Amino acid sequence: MNLSRLVTLSALLAGLSACAADRAMEPDRYLADVGMFFVGGSAPADASQHADQALVHYFKANRLDAAPLVLYPGLGLSSYIFISTPDGRQGWAQQFALTGHPVYVYDPVETGPSGFPAAALQGNSPATVSSWDINQIWPRWGFGPERDKAHENVRFPVADIDQFYASLPPRLASAPISGNEKAPNRGAVRKASGKDVAALIALLEQIGPAVLIPHSMGGTSVFEVVRTRPELVKAVVVIEPVGCPRSADAVKSWTNVPFLAVYGDYVEQRGQTGRRDACRSTAQNLAAAGGNGTVLELTEVGVFGNTHLMMQDNNSAAIAARIETWLRENVR
Repeated sequence: MNLSRLVTLSALLAGLSACAADRAMEPDRYLADVGMFFVGGSAPADASQHADQALVHYFKANRLDAAPLVLYPGLGLSSYIFISTPDGRQGWAQQFALTGHPVYVYDPVETGPSGFPAAALQGNSPATVSSWDINQIWPRWGFGPERDKAHENVRFPVADIDQFYASLPPRLASAPISGNEKAPNRGAVRKASGKDVAALIALLEQIGPAVLIPHSMGGTSVFEVVRTRPELVKAVVVIEPVGCPRSADAVKSWTNVPFLAVYGDYVEQRGQTGRRDACRSTAQNLAAAGGNGTVLELTEVGVFGNTHLMMQDNNSAAIAARIETWLRENVR
């Protein structure tokens, strides 16, 4: 199998390149336009409410000279994870915007910020409204073995975790993600929402081809978009995702789309080895087909303590710089 296009981890060891660092620190580059809009959904003539829309925040600098980015939060999370951090630092949205990317932060359909139809909560069989159980997320996302017991080297700002708890939105769900849901089988894959895929495609048709950066469960919608509409995708950068395709056939339609998967620490403790191995298979299959596939495991380049919420961790800017370096080298 020819893996010549598979970028090795050692090639990423330098991480923060001079190019990325210089761009991020250019004194004459500043945020010039920040706002929000909705994509997708509709309000049919016989309906009382617009539904199935997604909220999008955008960030643009005064000079734009890089590919658009779409940041997509994981299940039961919101745009907050990309816009700020519990300890008040800038999020990836601002950091990437200040390197010249138009940045769009997407809130999934039927998640609190995007809204959900009141009718779904009425009648004899109302839908479930769900939110994360904060006792569950500590071991599940790598903050610590149990609530309020942080790993010694954890990079998540646990001293300010109340801010993160407050950010967790309600979401419309057919199955709960809180309470007593058993988490050991974390490799179980939920299917992408057709409504969400439609809204994401609507965004890409509006802004043009972009780099998609999904977190966790956001991978399911993003992989469906890249499979069906690869012409709308410049690259895929997945952050500990669900849904990395394992087979060679599953990547045939997008071998020209560069792929980067990023993984943090505590992978075994969090039961994430299956998902990580799936991403390795994706990268290998793309490389074997003449494409571009990379897996960046932070622990293998000497970076430890990162959680499933690495965009919130105290070294989030350095991780963004590593991603920016890869984007500058691989995305046209």
